[in-house]
Amino acid sequence: MPISLLELGKKLILVALNQLKRQKAEGRRQKAEGRRENCLLLVNEDLLRVKQHLKSNNLSVFYCVQSLLRVG
Repeated sequence: MPISLLELGKKLILVALNQLKRQKAEGRRQKAEGRRENCLLLVNEDLLRVKQHLKSNNLSVFYCVQSLLRVG
């Protein structure tokens, strides 16, 4: 059964957001150990890149996923 572009986008964004959450957790751990100070800034930059990529491709999937995350 073919997957719609919207569903594909949702899955890709959820994967990206989960990766960013893992990076953020790892960054916090490293910061606690004194090895990294800019960990949260780097994760925020990655998230901004994801948003910009979606906007440049005229996809509104990010906003759909945001609303799903608010509900869930």
